[in-house]
This record gives sequence, C-alpha cells and structure tokens, in this order.
Amino acid sequence: MSERITGQLGLRGQLAVQVAVGLLAVGAMLLLLRAYITQVELDRVGRARQSVGGVLAGYVDSQLTSHLSDLANLAGRFGLSGSTDPRPMLAEARVGTDESVYGLFVLNAGGAVIAAEPPGIATIAAISGQRSEVTQAMAAGRPVVSGAHVGPLGRPQFVVAVPIRLGGELGLLGCFVDPTSRRFVELVGAAGALDGRTIAEVVDQFGTVVAASQRERALLPTSFPATLAHLGEQRRTGIDRALSANDLAGGTHLVAYAPLSRASWGLILAVPEEDILNPIRQIDGPLIALGVATTIVLIGLALLTARSVVVPVRQLIGSAGGIARGDLTSPVPPSGRSELGALSRALDDMRRGLHAAEQARAEIDQLKDEFISSVSHELRTPLGYIKGYATTLLRRDTRWNPRTARRCLEIIDQSSDQLLELVDHLLDMSRINEGRMSVNPEPTAIGALVQEAAQRAAIRSSAHRIEVTLAPDLPEAMADAARLHQVIDNLIDNGIKYSPEGGTIEIDVRTAAEETRAMICLSVRDPGIGIPHDQLEAVFDRFNRGRNPMVRKVRGVGLGLPICRGIIEAHRGRIWAVRAPDRGTIVRFTLPVAEPAAIAA
Repeated sequence: MSERITGQLGLRGQLAVQVAVGLLAVGAMLLLLRAYITQVELDRVGRARQSVGGVLAGYVDSQLTSHLSDLANLAGRFGLSGSTDPRPMLAEARVGTDESVYGLFVLNAGGAVIAAEPPGIATIAAISGQRSEVTQAMAAGRPVVSGAHVGPLGRPQFVVAVPIRLGGELGLLGCFVDPTSRRFVELVGAAGALDGRTIAEVVDQFGTVVAASQRERALLPTSFPATLAHLGEQRRTGIDRALSANDLAGGTHLVAYAPLSRASWGLILAVPEEDILNPIRQIDGPLIALGVATTIVLIGLALLTARSVVVPVRQLIGSAGGIARGDLTSPVPPSGRSELGALSRALDDMRRGLHAAEQARAEIDQLKDEFISSVSHELRTPLGYIKGYATTLLRRDTRWNPRTARRCLEIIDQSSDQLLELVDHLLDMSRINEGRMSVNPEPTAIGALVQEAAQRAAIRSSAHRIEVTLAPDLPEAMADAARLHQVIDNLIDNGIKYSPEGGTIEIDVRTAAEETRAMICLSVRDPGIGIPHDQLEAVFDRFNRGRNPMVRKVRGVGLGLPICRGIIEAHRGRIWAVRAPDRGTIVRFTLPVAEPAAIAA
C-alpha cells in the first residue's frame, strides 16, 4: 500500500511529504522545548515552595515543642511539690502562658476534669478529654497534640497535653491552643506573602485544616485530600500536582507538603499552575516566529532539491527497480561526480556483486544437488548389497552351504567397509569445516609409506602400473602416518579412477626448499582426462568434481581432495594441482622435514 501511494505521489510529492514531516518534527521539537521549559519552571517553583514549607513546618514544630516543654516543666514541678491539688499550680501557670494558650486543665486516669483554669473551660476540657487521640495518649502515658476541633464561640482549637503524676495514678496536664492567635496568623500570612494566590494550610492527622491563609478554611477538610493521601500517610516531604477540592481556589495546583515532627500534622503550600505558566506563555510568540522561519527555509530547500535531483534520482529508481525485478545484466547509468554519481556507481557495483553472487549460488546449488545424488548413490549401492545378501541368508526355505554363506558374508563385510569409509569421509569433512582436524606429527619414513601405498594400489587395480621414484637420502617427514596413508591412497585412487586401463601412475618423492624451511614434496601424476585450468583450484572445494562429463561418470562424492587439503594444511604443508605437459594431471603436496631433535627424541 505504501509503495503504491509513493508511486502515485512521485518524487516531488515525496519531497512535499518529507517537508511536511520535517515541519511536524520541528513543531514537535518546539512543543517539547516549551514542555521542557514548563517542567523546569514547575520544578523550580516546587523546590522553592518545598523549601519554604520546610521552614514554616519547622516554625510550627517549634511552637508545639514550646507548649509541650512548658507543660512538661509544669508537670515536673507539681510532682516535686508533693501537692495533691493542681488548681493553685494552674492558676499560677495561667498568668505566664503564651497568648495563644487560653486555658489549662488536668484530667485524671478516667478522663474526668480535676482542675481547670479558668474554671469555665471545664466542660470543654471534659469533652476534649474524650477524643480518641487524647485517650490513647493517656493510656500510653505519652504527650499528645490533638486534632483541631470547635472551641468556645465556635473558634478552632487543639489540645496539647503531657502525662502528670497525680498521687498514685497517671493523669494528663493539657492546654487549649487557639490557632487563630497572632503567631499562627503571622505564620500563614508569611506563606501567603509569597504571592497573592499561594494557599497555605496546616492540616492535622484527620485531614482537618488547623490554620490557613484563607481563614474561613479553618476546621474544614483540606483543599488537597489527594496530596494528603499520597504524601501525608507516608509522612514524607514531597511535591505533587493535584486538583483543589476548594471551589474558591479551583484548578490544578502545584502542591508542596512538609510533615511536622512533633505531631502527626503537615503543612501544605499550593500555588495555581496557571500563575506559574503565565510568564512562560510570553515565549510563545518567538517560538511561533521560529517555526514560521523554519517552514520557509524547508520549503525553499525542498524546491531546490526537487529541481536538481529529480532526473538522476528517477534514473536510479528505474535501475533499482530493474535490479529488484532480477535484471542484473543492465548497467546503471552514471550520474556525474556528485553524491548521486557515487550512489549510481555503488548501485552498479552492487548489481555486479549480486550478479556474481547469483551465479555462485546457482553453482553451489548445483554442486549440492550433485553431492546429494552422489551420496545417495554411494549409500544405496552397498546398502543394497547388504540388504540383498542378508535377506538371502535369512531365508528359511533354503539351506546354504558354508562356502556360499561365507561368500555372502564377505560381500556384506565389503559393503559395510564402503559405508564406513563414506561416513569417515563425511566426518573428516565436518571436522575440517569446523577447524577441528587434528594430527599427531612425528618423524616418519615417507618412502616406506609410499611403497606400501603403491603395493596396495597394485593389488586393488591390476589394470594400471604404479611407478615410484624416491630421491636418494630422503629425510624423514614430520607427519601423522595414518593421515598420510589416507592422503596418498586417495591421490593414487584418483589417478586410477580417471586414467585409462594400462595407464601408469607415477609417484615421485624428493626434497624441496620452500621459503626458509626444508620440505618434502610428493607428486602423483596420472595420464587421465586432466583438469581444466580454471578448475585446478576449485577441485579442492567440497562437493566439486569438476565440469568434465567424463569425470561425472566416475563414482564418488567429491570429498577426497578437500579432505586431503585439510589434512596437509593441518601438517603446515600445502597441496595443489597442475596440468601435465602432455596429458593428465599432477597433484603435489609438501610436508615439513623432521628436525634432528625430533628424530633423536
């Protein structure tokens, strides 16, 4: 579908699409830039509010600490005095209390009011003493700062209390603190002074506003319950984005939360995101101007590109389409010395490479097919003999005499040897391909090995003559005797297979100098059909049996010479083939001469 649309658009249409994509990318980048600037500003304001919130939370903590400390000192003095009536102590302490404290009281272990100063707060003290956080603190014998609740005349208040020893039992000495007093008003006023719309709230453990920059919010639920649920329950400092539950404030706010250490309270500072984003909107104009300028530049560049590139690119598209359709013979037209010219040359190089690779692939496929056919035939023939003679011996309607049975078993044994030889060749080829061909070279009398191989070959084929020429004083070679037997037998067998009856296979062994090493060179010459010049190296490739039709009539799978090369190269020698001067082929290989130290060992 995309190719059809691209073809309908044409090159100019594609350039237009690319320009549009570029414009979209530029627009996206500008939007991302604006979003980044916005986030940086939000982070900056959030950190500033978080820092201020931490300072103000510390101030509230210091106020609560002061109240707790005063009460603890008063409880200590009462315990040291040995008195059982706390009323004189409360009357005396009432004179020197902070202006935000408007009453003191003492509760016994049952929560009953023992003393109150002034006496008129006794009823409120009794009610406050029944609050869950107060009763839990009394039972645990620990200080407590209660949640905010309604005090006299409907004003907010909270309780600060510490344990006190009353004779033999534990009671509670507490005071009522008015969060609408000057100190708390100054606190929230300082928070609100950051800017006109900053919201400051001191929130108790129940989510109730103790004091706020919007004074009417006292004793109401916090404007930011989501932040309190997110950060307040975990008692950690943090920054959040939340919608205000307060209809007056409304909208999304950047909220900083700081927990108090002396009570399960927290301090919230919130600023409307709208106030933060208003200054950032001033850069929208320059960003739009930048986008327009970029659009003009991109369109101009697209027009220039369309004019100078369309014709050569269309030619390249046509050539590439031809290559895609399989036309690997038509050359790619040149396009000058520019980048398009380099592209056309690279495309033509690719075409030539693909053409060569296609030819090589076809040849490899043909070689594989021939190899599979040859292996199948080589396996089928001995397997057929084994199956046939085994079936014959197993017949129950005939009793074979020992001579006939032995002959059948000999044929089965010979066929099994052929199968084992083929399997060994396949395993050797696998080891060579994987680089696992290993040899154990040691000083070896190569002349004796050649003589033995010639005698075995003469027994296998009486229709050919085997001539061996050994140089006098032939040194020993560093070779694996078993593997060397395999190489020599294979070369002689090849000479026999591809030579006419009555032909002579000549084996020559002599010393030769190769670079800085002394080597032994062995050559096998046959008067056979020969190998074309362009195939002298390829015959050592696996599966390759050459292109001569006469060769293909001879049985084999094309693994002999590749295995020979693997064995010789494992000995640090080399093997190659040349055409004989008159007729036939000469295959030579070299082996290193055994060092005197190795011979002595």
